[in-house]
Amino acid sequence: MTNRYRISTKHALNIFSMSHIQIRISDEDKQEVREILENMGLTYSSAIKLFFKKVVQEKKLPFQIAAGAPKAPKKTVKVETKEEKSETAPEWNTFTKRKIGS
Repeated sequence: MTNRYRISTKHALNIFSMSHIQIRISDEDKQEVREILENMGLTYSSAIKLFFKKVVQEKKLPFQIAAGAPKAPKKTVKVETKEEKSETAPEWNTFTKRKIGS
């Protein structure tokens, strides 16, 4: 009986020199990506391989990454406007360090 599946030495070495990568993503993202890839005729594995080939080819990510909008500070400071100042509060002269009008 002859072996129907003949693998060349070059191909066999290729199989054994491949790496395994594991990632974690949300179930929702996984389902959405699966539907998109299926419509394109791709699997997760083939899509990731295409991405890696493009990174190697371009020596950078094949898309731009930008920082999101800056987050607002958690602590807010109230700034008093002229209209909000009390008319009875004495003003200070910053030069003499004395209350004005007293």
